[in-house]
Order: sequence, then structure tokens, then C-alpha cells
Amino acid sequence: MSIRDVWAIIATYNSEPSRIDAQLERLQGECRIAIVDNSTEPQARNKLEELSHKHNAKYICMRGNVGIAQAQNQGAAYAIANGARFLLLLDDDSLPVRGMIASLHSTYDSRLKHGCRAVVCGMHLERGAPPQISGQEIRPIINMMSSGTFISTDIFTDVGAMDEDLFIDYVDFDWGWRAQKKGYTILLDPSTTFEHSLGEGNKKFLSITIRVPAPIRHYFQFRNTFLLAHRPHVPLSWKLGRFLITPAKLFILLMVAKNRRERIYFAAKGALHGIRRRSGPYTSAKS
Repeated sequence: MSIRDVWAIIATYNSEPSRIDAQLERLQGECRIAIVDNSTEPQARNKLEELSHKHNAKYICMRGNVGIAQAQNQGAAYAIANGARFLLLLDDDSLPVRGMIASLHSTYDSRLKHGCRAVVCGMHLERGAPPQISGQEIRPIINMMSSGTFISTDIFTDVGAMDEDLFIDYVDFDWGWRAQKKGYTILLDPSTTFEHSLGEGNKKFLSITIRVPAPIRHYFQFRNTFLLAHRPHVPLSWKLGRFLITPAKLFILLMVAKNRRERIYFAAKGALHGIRRRSGPYTSAKS
């Protein structure tokens, strides 16, 4: 495997420039890079384009927020057209460690030699978390988080593109379930870690740590739960669990997080649109 064989696809959205600069610095000399930018702020676009030139990365401007699925699809299509054999998907809030690509490829290659066609995921650690305890075995998982995931382009092409109708939440889960239906294995490699941050931080409720999403994410979480409930490749256990967990998490967040009215509004609208099977980006128009 050479540097030209692997493309890192970084989906960005009004991202913190210093964070992207650090990402690109870590990836230098390990792969080629495409930044697919969903930014809505001109200043953010300009800064990310500057960073792309600085680090010799391809900058793809989506001219607005088209969702993570379309951004990843555009990046993958560009990479494949330019000779990629492997993709590393990254969010804008993920910081890879040096050697991450070589480590993930080693896991992929070792399993391939034993007849296992796999997608390999690194272990994400919350920003500021202690180092991962070594010795954990590589294991199959059901739910795939896209950031930190290493995918053969042959597998990506066979499974098909990320579902743009979902826009953001559960896009990665859906793709991973489709891959498993095709006979591929999703592996988690705990020895390959990277720093990742989700939402607006964490809150404690009793002994439980709850991730706090931006209020609008409740819309996509509720809506996409209903949309995915109709799909036969989605595990029944996830469907049942999500219909319990999603409202329970919202209830807890209403007690510990800010913007309560916004959270209730987006959750209710998401559920309504999910029942009506509305997909794509959120629109503020009455419905």
C-alpha cells in the first residue's frame, strides 16, 4: 500500500481552523486528503481553502450544508476517480494519531488473508480521556461510527453510497448495516485510537454521562429513527431500543441541558416528519 492508494475524506462544517490544521498535519505523509466543506460561513470556507492549499489537500466546496452523507459521497467519488483503493472517513472533530492508517490497513490485510472482507474502525476517545488500556482484542461490531473508519473502495462501491436522505444522524449506522447484509464484517480495532468530540459536551445525570447534542440534532435523531424503522436491513433490536432511548435521553437533557424549548420543538417536528416519511435537510417551513 502506498500513500497514493489511500484518501482521507474529511467532512467539515464551519469548522475550527486550528482543529483542521492539526488533523491535516497528523495525516501528512500517510495519505492523500480531500476536505469536503459544508460550511455556510464565507470566512470559514476561505480559511479551510487556505489550509487545504497549505497541506496540499483537495478542497471541495459544497456551497452550503448538504449533510454529511452527500459530503462523504462526493469525497469518495473524487478519491475513487483519482485512483483510491482505500478511504479513511473523518469528521472535523476527530484527531487521528500518527500511523493510524498503517495500523488500520494492517488489521484489514490480516483479516483478508483469512478470507474476511472487513471494514475496520478505530477506537474513538473523548477529548481529554485517558489513554486506552492495551490488550483489548479486535472484535466485530454491529453499529459503525464513520469517523475513523477505513474502507476498501471495492467494498464501498459494492455496498453503495451513504444515504443522503438521512442527512446526518445514523448515516454511518445505516451504511454499516447494509455492508453486513452484503456479507462484510465491521471490525473495531481498540489498539488504534483517535481523539473525537461529539456535540456540545457531556452532562452528568445521577451516575450516567449524557452527550449533549445541538438542539437541531433532536430533529434528525427522532425523524431518522422513524425512517429507519421501515427498513428491513436495520436490526430489530436497534429499532426497539431507539424508540425507548431517544425519548428517554431527551427527557434527561431537558433536566440538565440548556435550550429546552428548542429541544422539544425539534424533537416533536422530527417525529412528525418521520411519521410522514419526510427526508433530506431540515426546513423551517410550516408542515
